Amino acid sequence: MTHQDPLCQLVEMFEQWRATRLNRNAPTPMSLRQQALLLTNTYPSDKIATTLRISGGQLKQWREAGGA
Repeated sequence: MTHQDPLCQLVEMFEQWRATRLNRNAPTPMSLRQQALLLTNTYPSDKIATTLRISGGQLKQWREAGGA
């Protein structure tokens, strides 16, 4: 059994959500936001934002809103 990188796992979760959301303007689920913010303890914010295909400003906004 292989251990998958947490950032890669989150990328897959974001892609699944994007594929199944009802419309493009749907807000990112809180569970995905929280997991992204938890990864800021391990990865630089710019790497997380780029890899998840979100803006750095979005990640910052989630942090300021107390998402984690």
